[in-house]
Amino acid sequence: MMIRLIPLIALLLLCSVNLLNSLSWDSRALAFVPERAPTSEAPISLQLQSDHFISAGLTPSVHVASAIALPNQEILAFWYGGTREGHRDVNLYQARYNIAEDRWSEPSTLYTLADAQQQLGRYVKKLGNASISVMNGRLYLSFVTVSIGGWATAHLNMMMSDDLGRNWTQAERLVTSPFWNISTLTRNRGFAMADKQVLALPVYQELAHVRPEFLYLDSQGQVLSKHRSTSDVYALAPVAIPTSEHSAQLFARPDTTSSVLSVAVNAQGRQTSATKATDIVNPNASLDAIALQDGSWLMVTNDRQHDRLRLSLYRSANQGADWQRVYVVEEELELPEGEKAEFSYPWLVQDFIGQIHVFYTWKRKEIRHQVLVKFPWEVS
Repeated sequence: MMIRLIPLIALLLLCSVNLLNSLSWDSRALAFVPERAPTSEAPISLQLQSDHFISAGLTPSVHVASAIALPNQEILAFWYGGTREGHRDVNLYQARYNIAEDRWSEPSTLYTLADAQQQLGRYVKKLGNASISVMNGRLYLSFVTVSIGGWATAHLNMMMSDDLGRNWTQAERLVTSPFWNISTLTRNRGFAMADKQVLALPVYQELAHVRPEFLYLDSQGQVLSKHRSTSDVYALAPVAIPTSEHSAQLFARPDTTSSVLSVAVNAQGRQTSATKATDIVNPNASLDAIALQDGSWLMVTNDRQHDRLRLSLYRSANQGADWQRVYVVEEELELPEGEKAEFSYPWLVQDFIGQIHVFYTWKRKEIRHQVLVKFPWEVS
């Protein structure tokens, strides 16, 4: 019976997206805060400063880290863990990193499946992807829950903190579609628009069409609008870097190709260029990209054709036109027979003294954190 309903669900979802896009909120005044232009195209090297397993074996399986640099010289990290992905014992976890002391706190439980059912007022089958954003000092933690089916039917939820993550509001379910309100997922960070009153969150739809989108939220975490960002390719888990007040470059995990995808979007989140495949190989795996303090861009991605056994960093000194691999985070050339492993779902942070932090899932057993410095350049 469920199989027969899939075409109807897909049609209603598509109609709901179009309806949401036509809501009365006027997005024409939106503008990005552009990242600074690159100051040098000179090549760089990256050197490992320290290495940590931050989940400390608290659960048998962990996945999907996100993190943010705080103004008190800490980094706050999140991930989910439990017996395995999708199990009902999966919770969201957090830990704090003291930058000056190069030291992590013990991980602690942030949010449980029971919390989700109580706060959201509905049955929750599983918890998933959490991503952290900031606007005007307020932290916004978005995460997905599933009540029926798989990740393609997930709901998007959000909770907020005004004290650097010490305390959080109750989670609320975001209304991203006026009908079924499903299949809006998140992986990467959002960012404040120029007016500092609107948070732009890159999201993606996975049920009817695998498409990247922009979700616009007000300061209270309420949905203002959602706009689809590509119409010519399927892509997942977008991340965006603003290049001007009216344009950003969006990078996404490919669904049907074997390279990282790139497309220009305007401040309303709509596509303004043809989507193109970059020269960076990607085996349909999550990636992240940030603008560094020197204006160059850094991307972290799996870059082997058929597996997730190598995780690499690429740098662009010309706003994504060209990329050079500058560091291999981790690679396993060959696995023992019968063993499964992956280095996946990476997340990047640059702290206030210039150090680069790479977080990623290590063999589904740990969240690994590497601290890198640019060499021969010194930290700020």
